[in-house]
Amino acid sequence: KIKMAKITQKGMWIKISSLKGADKENYLISNACFFIGALAWGFHLASVGALGGEYANDAKTAVEFNIARICVVIFWGASIYFYSKFLSTQDELLKKYHSYMAVGGFLGFVIIGMILSLLSPYFDFKPTFYEYILASMLGILIAAFRFHKKYLSE
Repeated sequence: KIKMAKITQKGMWIKISSLKGADKENYLISNACFFIGALAWGFHLASVGALGGEYANDAKTAVEFNIARICVVIFWGASIYFYSKFLSTQDELLKKYHSYMAVGGFLGFVIIGMILSLLSPYFDFKPTFYEYILASMLGILIAAFRFHKKYLSE
């Protein structure tokens, strides 16, 4: 039986209480794995100076940095696995919502990222990974509002 997760907050969130059984479990495990992987990713980024710091002298050899990198792959892989299990049981509206968010993130990354890149020489600004991720998030935000307006608002 196809189940429907309720999309709330003007398209920004899936209402967890609307999920039941294995769907709720898969969704929560996916999000927990993503969060743990994100913490490990932040630890890795700190080792390579991407958070405004210096590149760690032992970034290649320190056991804790290598463990963090392995954790990113394992936990984000698990997150994708459990989210795929969750998504496979949902109705077409939620699958369409998922596609809207993915395309919105891609377009934000490409369009806003391209503008950032093209304007960067004129403002002595060097966009980094974080600016492109923020561009992607802006694209997702716009897609969520557009999805809500088109499919959810009455």
